[in-house]
Amino acid sequence: MPNQPVNVTFWLDPKVKAEADALFSEMGLTLNTAVSMFVRQSIRDGGFPFRPTVAPAKDAEAAVTEEKAADPKKA
Repeated sequence: MPNQPVNVTFWLDPKVKAEADALFSEMGLTLNTAVSMFVRQSIRDGGFPFRPTVAPAKDAEAAVTEEKAADPKKA
């Protein structure tokens, strides 16, 4: 029996999703395909396929706010 895909759910700010959808659409990809590519490349590289850097405080604060909105228990 071949491996069946699994559903993975995550939260994004609507504006971020729209921007990502537009970007990947220009590349002929869906957001789903782009995320799958990221995960596969991370596995090949044994880590992020890019060098993570410290985000500006504004971006970090937005990420925390987004996470709290997605899961009110963390607020």
